[in-house]
Amino acid sequence: MLRAAACASLVLVGLISLGIASTRVAADEVEASGRPVTIKVLLSSRSDACYDPGEVGAIKRLARIEQQRVNESGGIAGRKLNVEFLDDQRDNQRAVGNVHSAFSDPDTIAVLGLSNPERAKAAFASLDREITDTKIPFLSDISINSLFAKFPNVYTTRPSQDDERLPVLIHFMRQSGAAKTAFVGLKDNLFSASLADGLKRSASGGTLVADHRLTLTDEKLDPAEIAAAVANLKQLSPDLIYLSLGGNRLGGVIKELIAAKVTPPLFIGSRIDAIPSEIAHAYPSDIYQIAWEDLPGVYNDRVRRLISDDNPTKWVFEGDRNSQAPGWSSGECKPRPEDYEPDPLSVENLRAIRVGGQYADMIGLVAAAARTATPPADVGQLRAHILEQLRTTYATGRGTFKGRFDDWSFRPQTRCRTHTLHPKTRARPRRHAARPDAIRAVAR
Repeated sequence: MLRAAACASLVLVGLISLGIASTRVAADEVEASGRPVTIKVLLSSRSDACYDPGEVGAIKRLARIEQQRVNESGGIAGRKLNVEFLDDQRDNQRAVGNVHSAFSDPDTIAVLGLSNPERAKAAFASLDREITDTKIPFLSDISINSLFAKFPNVYTTRPSQDDERLPVLIHFMRQSGAAKTAFVGLKDNLFSASLADGLKRSASGGTLVADHRLTLTDEKLDPAEIAAAVANLKQLSPDLIYLSLGGNRLGGVIKELIAAKVTPPLFIGSRIDAIPSEIAHAYPSDIYQIAWEDLPGVYNDRVRRLISDDNPTKWVFEGDRNSQAPGWSSGECKPRPEDYEPDPLSVENLRAIRVGGQYADMIGLVAAAARTATPPADVGQLRAHILEQLRTTYATGRGTFKGRFDDWSFRPQTRCRTHTLHPKTRARPRRHAARPDAIRAVAR
């Protein structure tokens, strides 16, 4: 009798234990299926500018607004969306660590950002297998597509240096009739190297008579190297000079060219607006740039309506004084006029909005792509579904994602963003914007 009771007790305990275990398994499955997912945003803040360019602030605010919109509309596959920011502060090793952190998080469904080619090269070299094996969608901002060609899960929101930018420059060289061209770029810099190598091709129709690579130390160029390059250019008298030095270093080099009376037309690899206005207007010949980096994202009615429908002061990101900038102690930084008023539609602030809007749109794109996944979907399934949507639904010629700030689709072969082209050029005195569909002079 006692033995039977004991057996019954053991069976009861076993059933209770089994029930508890089953409950825990079920709870774990619910927790796993409903756990928040994360989008990692890679940032590169800077401390050298006299005034904050506003890009990081715009990215954070507009990304948070998009995160809130996504969560209020049901999240991603029924899960809450978290957005986390990782700032490399323009340091290669920190960038590698941030990419590793993003790709090792089991809740990451997408990674956004990383624009500098040198930091991208370091990250891809160090984390080759990790980036490939996790199959996390990586919407980078890299312009040299050879850097990520082997990674099928890496896309870019930039035009391709190899397939888009170089053909435009070569076509422009032919149209301009420049027989002798010169290149001035940065030493040991991937962007400069790929650009110069492309211009040396015989298909360009011209001759690259000079190729100067200047050394960059602590974000500054060596004045002696600048002087030597300018002296050589004066001797060779090129018909056109390509400058690929970064926007904040253009002014000093152009100033030296003016002083030496070496003033053929210039084609720069960054924005004309980055050149100090007094130097740009003092240059006696034309200055060209490729305009697709600014259009159509911020110079359209879509953004202006967003600003006008809200408190305009909330859309001012550019302008705060950066007390850490070395230019304040050297005298290079100058105080703004006492009557200065921030303008949300200034060129600098619109650029910050364009950058911030790009990240917000990418969050919206990831959410839209994941929303069509068949529920319930785990993180791995969501990652795979987002990549499939990028290959199909949002592939060039098949469909476009309509963002709040811009429209997005990607070329299947290169995984580079397709840019909308416009037939008009912004008119600026002695400033030109060259575009793939219409490279021509503007009113002077």
